Amino acid sequence: MQKLTRQQKILLAILLLGFAAAKVAALWWWQQQHPAHAAAVHTTTAACNVRQGCVLSQGSHVQFSPQSSAKSPFDIIISNAPADVAQVSVSFSMRGMDMGFNRYALQKQSDGSWVARQIRLPLCIDNRNDYLADITIGTEHHRLPFGIP
Repeated sequence: MQKLTRQQKILLAILLLGFAAAKVAALWWWQQQHPAHAAAVHTTTAACNVRQGCVLSQGSHVQFSPQSSAKSPFDIIISNAPADVAQVSVSFSMRGMDMGFNRYALQKQSDGSWVARQIRLPLCIDNRNDYLADITIGTEHHRLPFGIP
């Protein structure tokens, strides 16, 4: 096996430092996209039926449009959010299962509501349907359990 020359060692060191810098940059970007939960996550009980609509702790109303299967797209409407809220988003997870990156930003409408259209759930290869919707309204975080028919 050949020994590395001094130039090859320097090039290898530069490549490793570049890789480390890229990882740090990716971590920084991820943290900017997923800020640490500054406020407590409010877990809403099963009494909240997101298909019929329910009221969250700060008075916001959330409703998902009907969905025939986990593969069908659906809409999310959040109304009565505080007027000073600058951002509303939703992502989906399941207990004990990595569902990958699936964060959706809702768009503010002229009537003050927030809407995301044609949302698709991440598919579960285990055929589970015990989804959790993680809704962020400003600094408020809510976790809503729901299932698919």
